Amino acid sequence: MNNFLSGITRLPGVLASAIFDKNEQCLESKMDPPYEEILLLQVIQQLEGSFDVYESSTDDSTQEVKYFVAHFENGKLIMRLHEGYFVTIVTDNKVNQASVGVALNVVMVKLARFVSKKRTQIQQSTFTQQSFQPATVQAQIPAQIQTAVGKTVGTHKVKALLALFQLSVGPAAKTVLKRTMISMGYRPRTLTQEQYPKLVAALGRRIHNKSWQEKFIYDASRLA
Repeated sequence: MNNFLSGITRLPGVLASAIFDKNEQCLESKMDPPYEEILLLQVIQQLEGSFDVYESSTDDSTQEVKYFVAHFENGKLIMRLHEGYFVTIVTDNKVNQASVGVALNVVMVKLARFVSKKRTQIQQSTFTQQSFQPATVQAQIPAQIQTAVGKTVGTHKVKALLALFQLSVGPAAKTVLKRTMISMGYRPRTLTQEQYPKLVAALGRRIHNKSWQEKFIYDASRLA
């Protein structure tokens, strides 16, 4: 248990808090009824579309949304973003904003360490698999299959994927695709055939209309 939210949930006036990853899975939450994880996730999904439109309106990378606050009659919704993770907090109007700010900074430091550690573990696992595969096993793999392993899909296919994605999400598609690839550690020129379906699945999750989502995934799988 990471206990990212243990400090902030002890503050008077904090009603609910949760952390969601880029796959819309809840990493941790602290809340009581009537608040529920699914309700906060729906809020994130709606706001994420607005963030995409805002970021797509400029080529300035500094315009990326990292902090968001919404003021309501009886409270606030506070959101911090870090590499595809969403830290979301609901408070009443009496909460000490300075204390929330300090506690949020602690949460973000813990989250950054978690993301860095997770990335390192993935890199080490990949290195181990590549470095210690027996040569005798490699020799038994047919030449055409060896060529396909790690083969790139080509930038033309990435551009075609972008055009297809634009049909579902509009002008924000370029920003969403770029941000998704960065968060997954992918690059257009080096995107492999193995990585491609994972990218398509990640983009599909950004389309909230179920029928459009299914059509996008189907069409993207058939791109030449």
